[in-house]
Amino acid sequence: MRQIKNLFFATAVLAAGSSATADPVCDDLWFSRNFYFDRAGYCFGSVLGEEVFNNYGCTTQAPELTAEEKAIVKEIQNIESDVGCKLDTTERRPLDIPNLPLRRTLLDQPINEGFESGCIGYIGEPLPLRAGIAQDAPIVGYIQAGDHLNFSHVPPIGATGNLDYITAVYRDGALQPLLGWTSIEFSEKTCEGLAG
Repeated sequence: MRQIKNLFFATAVLAAGSSATADPVCDDLWFSRNFYFDRAGYCFGSVLGEEVFNNYGCTTQAPELTAEEKAIVKEIQNIESDVGCKLDTTERRPLDIPNLPLRRTLLDQPINEGFESGCIGYIGEPLPLRAGIAQDAPIVGYIQAGDHLNFSHVPPIGATGNLDYITAVYRDGALQPLLGWTSIEFSEKTCEGLAG
């Protein structure tokens, strides 16, 4: 199923024919992929890598990733190839990723699938957002009744259950500094309306 979604995603982005369409997705994929190298102690040699991850505490040019991390990195590389991502890492520039400081604090990075969906008017009790895909991952915030939510990512390989990564939370018309993982299926029962 994931491969079919990835192929559909790549076809849609390429059909759009605009680098402006692909850049935020490519920035997002680049960050998710390199997050795992940074966590493994990799010392970045590119200008962009040094700017984004700062090499503080780096220890190696040959990091050892777990088998699961290697599979995640491979999946992201496949999507980047399908989409035609070609980030110039020789220049310093900000990545087009909302709430990047918060994104850095996650334990598990999402994989951008390029299609944004939304829950317009969450209905229900306060819902925790977690830093990772595990049910006991630290809680980083809560979704409240009436919040509008955006999601456009898939969980990394190894995730189980019904997970969604929330990219943006709007409360009373204002973007909140919240993002994270939640284990709820957004539907007509949990949202006043659905988009995407």
